[in-house]
Amino acid sequence: MVIFLTGFPLAYYAARYNLDLDLITRGSGFGYYGSVVSNVIFATFTFIFFALEGLIMAQGLELGLGVPLWAGYTVSTLIIFPLVIYGMKVLSTLQLWTTPLWLILTVIPFVYLLVGHVESVASFFAYQGEDGAGAPSIGSVMLAAGVCLSLIAQTAEQIDYIRCMPPRTPENAGRWWRAVILAGPGWVIYGAIKQVIGLFLAVYIIANVTEGAAVANQPVHQFLEIYRDIMPAPVALGLAVVLVVISQVKINVTNACSGSLAWTNSFTRVTKRYPGRLVLLAFNLLIALVLMEADMFSFLNTILGFDANLGMAWVVAVASDITFNTYVFELSPRQAELRRGMLYAVDPVSFGTLLVAGGLSIVCFFGGLGADLQPFSPLVAIAPALVLPRAGPTTASRCPCTMTSATRRASCSTATSAGSATSVRTCAPARRTTPSSARCASARTGRASTCCRSRWRGPQAGDGAGRCVAPVDSAVGPLLTRGSRLDGA
Repeated sequence: MVIFLTGFPLAYYAARYNLDLDLITRGSGFGYYGSVVSNVIFATFTFIFFALEGLIMAQGLELGLGVPLWAGYTVSTLIIFPLVIYGMKVLSTLQLWTTPLWLILTVIPFVYLLVGHVESVASFFAYQGEDGAGAPSIGSVMLAAGVCLSLIAQTAEQIDYIRCMPPRTPENAGRWWRAVILAGPGWVIYGAIKQVIGLFLAVYIIANVTEGAAVANQPVHQFLEIYRDIMPAPVALGLAVVLVVISQVKINVTNACSGSLAWTNSFTRVTKRYPGRLVLLAFNLLIALVLMEADMFSFLNTILGFDANLGMAWVVAVASDITFNTYVFELSPRQAELRRGMLYAVDPVSFGTLLVAGGLSIVCFFGGLGADLQPFSPLVAIAPALVLPRAGPTTASRCPCTMTSATRRASCSTATSAGSATSVRTCAPARRTTPSSARCASARTGRASTCCRSRWRGPQAGDGAGRCVAPVDSAVGPLLTRGSRLDGA
């Protein structure tokens, strides 16, 4: 529920304005350089899960072909590289053509158990865990939930596809909304179903296979043991390996592509240099390979639990900014301001929220708030991430500015150069297709200056020719270099 509710505003915004989550984050109170931190958080998510999926593929290659694990890690990494070179169009085609076979091979064991071994359902619900205590442990449930909540960053990968959506029209509105919901926050529904199926198969293996507990957490063994009940052993082994390889390739091409884009955005923004996406793709895959060779599976839960804290703070902060500051209270323009000259380098609104919410949840993760709260650390990040983006000063507190749903107009008091008098400039209604928050009607040259801006960025005076004169509120500080244009990127 948490992932779905936070993912919906992000998915809608990405599809509506064709933006990836990096640009959405930049315009949602993080600032030009502040969004680099969120890129790094997302890149960390991609190589952690790339390593996890690569490890599963290596297990399949070892079982089916006798490839040593260390070599399987390398193969599972190198096989992805050429597939990602050609971008999202090829990846979308790959996902489309491999899905039918993947679905068939995944569903067969589940249906077989439901039809041929009806008692497996009762065994599943009667399973009392490793210790057989007979009662659920809230702490253990929340620790497992923390691992699952690390998947909240998966929303960013979904957005890499959703941002290519066509415009919504009356003719395609129904299909457009279905695609946004199912491919956006709806991924968590499919993810939950897959987790339940995996758990169901694992319980069956533990209950019916000798020493099954040792291999029940390995997907290739889950499917192999059930395929053996249906078909000859060689065929069962081949299908189990094929299923594992297809599944991990489908997941890791997206992990690799999205991770390379995140590193590219971060590197070019900080260094002002572009080494090429393939270089940063190789860098991302190299980190994943190192994790695999270091046997990350042995401490996987700790890695994912820690990652969930920062991912939760980041995604909830952006979702809160879009939902409340943009749509509910209308403190920000509908279309985010992305131009470097119009943004803080590090905006204290959402970036500060990330530091507070993420820091608090990490302290809780390491037991700083007590052992009772430790399993709930990802949830600790939700409250401050929801509230703090709304708690900051707004444009209205810096000038007599109103932006109501009825008029979409703003009146900003701007100081003259002498500072002894004020003039009131009325802005025309902001258009959805205009990147800035409003355009002043008084400009006759075609380069209207921005009169009123979003919260914590302050209003901006103009000379009527599209050039910045000075910020209205001196407390805001110089936001643009004197003489820089407001109508450019």
